Order: sequence, then C-alpha cells, then structure tokens
Amino acid sequence: MEVDSDVEWRLNVGDDWESDGEGEVRAKSTARVIRRTFNTRTTSMAMEAPTRGDYALTLPKELGVLAVAQIHKSELGTVVWNAAVILCEWLGANAETLRGRTVLEIGAGCGACGFYAAACGADCVIADCGPKTMRNLEKTLASYENLVAPRRGEGSLVGSVNLRRHLWEEDLEILEATRLGQAPGRVRHWSNVGVFENERTGFAAAMAPTDVFDIVIGSDLLYFSSQEESLLAALRLRMKSPGGICYIVQTLRTNNAEIFARFVSAARKHFIVDIVVASLPNDLLRAKETRHVLLDDPYRLLTLRPI
Repeated sequence: MEVDSDVEWRLNVGDDWESDGEGEVRAKSTARVIRRTFNTRTTSMAMEAPTRGDYALTLPKELGVLAVAQIHKSELGTVVWNAAVILCEWLGANAETLRGRTVLEIGAGCGACGFYAAACGADCVIADCGPKTMRNLEKTLASYENLVAPRRGEGSLVGSVNLRRHLWEEDLEILEATRLGQAPGRVRHWSNVGVFENERTGFAAAMAPTDVFDIVIGSDLLYFSSQEESLLAALRLRMKSPGGICYIVQTLRTNNAEIFARFVSAARKHFIVDIVVASLPNDLLRAKETRHVLLDDPYRLLTLRPI
C-alpha cells in the first residue's frame, strides 16, 4: 500500500521522566518542543495489521514486498507490532544515515526493522534468543535474499543481513565480570535451556563479546522490569563508543510506563537521551495490541548517544 501522509515527531529535549503512580509518564520539566514533519511517500510501507500469516513489508528501492514470518505462539517476539512499523517508517525517512553503516537490531523479534535497514543500505545483524523467533528470522532471511539477489552487483547499495543469537543477560554478565576482573560465567535463560546448550546445528551463531555496531535499533524492548538492567548493559556493550547511536521505539502501556521511566533515568548515566513522541495515521496501526491499555500518545522514539 502506498502511504501518502504526514508523520509528526515531537522532540522533548533534556527531559527527566517520572511516573505519577497511575501509569502515566510525564516530564518533570517543561521541555522545548520541536515539531518535525516529513512526508512518508518515499518509504511506501505496507502497514497491514498482524495476522496469523506472514506480515507484508514493502521494502524501499522497489525491492518488493518482504514476507516477514510470524508465529502466534507462547513466545515473545513472534508478531510484528506497531512500534516496529513506526521504526521502519522512521528508518525509511532517514535512509541516508544507514548506508554503509553497521547496524544491530537488538531484541529483534520478527526482524522487520533490521531487514528494512538492510534494504536501505546498512550491513545489519538481526539478533534475538528464542527458538521460535530464530526460526521465524531464518525463514524471513531466505525471503529477503530471494528479493535482493537480482539487485546484487547493480550498484543498488542493498545491505547484508546476518542472524545472531543474543542474550542481554550475557552482556550484563560480561560487563560485571570485566568490572571484577573475572571471566564471565554461563548464563542460563529460558531461551537456551535444552535447546541451544548443545549448540545444535541449524541455529544462528551466538553474538561474540567483541561485536560492536555503528547503530543499534530496536522496538518494544521494555515489557518486564527484569529487562531494564540487562537491556542497558547490552546497549553499553554493543554500541560503538564514541560515535555510536541507538534508536528505539517503545510503546507505553499501563504495565510498562514505570519501567520505561526507570530505564530512561538509568540510561542518562551513560547516554545522552532524546525522546520523541511519534504518531502515525490510525489506518497504519493495529487498533488493539494487547490486553494492557495503551497510554495516550503511547509511542516514543528514544535516541541514545554515548556520553
């Protein structure tokens, strides 16, 4: 579907965020508000609501429609949600910042944003941990390669995609072990018990401790309080410093507003943080996402730069 509409981003510069205890997140100080409007015609996104089949994502450069694999099962990251749609839209509008850069989509889920970034010209690593999620990503990668293969060698600057298994908790362990001058220990996690422990063939390789990237992207990364510390550790370890940058689109719901506020507060100790309130026309977004209630203007684009 060709999209011809305006997207508004309201940038809150230097805010400190707090919760009112009832699920609402607000800025402690009055921020300077910058309204930026751009036309989304160039991205030509296919914004279909998630179904039990594949998600149709129209790639830039007339590459065609990518079938993003989805599985509606009891595992996180198996459906394309609104935050990913918004981040893809933003990437398409800022494609020039991606060309020739190394990009990590962290906590990728279905990987829509990573594949879109690669189509814009980035060399992208798409990373997650769950077995079903990794199988989805392998299926989508095969579809992506079929789409872009005819364009290889034509000067189209289509980027590469590699898949990696990545646990944020392992990055937290690496940082803590480094601080103590010790070797990092093995992290047990629901995603690797009995599945990846034997290094079964057919799964993507694990992320190396030394892998770092020019740009880190992600969508809907904060859902549980247990994710705050490990996500922050992963961003600290995986983003180039100096010179790296991170873009995250997060949906604020009644169950994670305070989690978001705490994460932003903790992130300011290590990063310069800008927060953008993002919105798209209703017909481009899924009307009802989860059993948790969305807050008003629920979508935030976080930009993080190492201090």
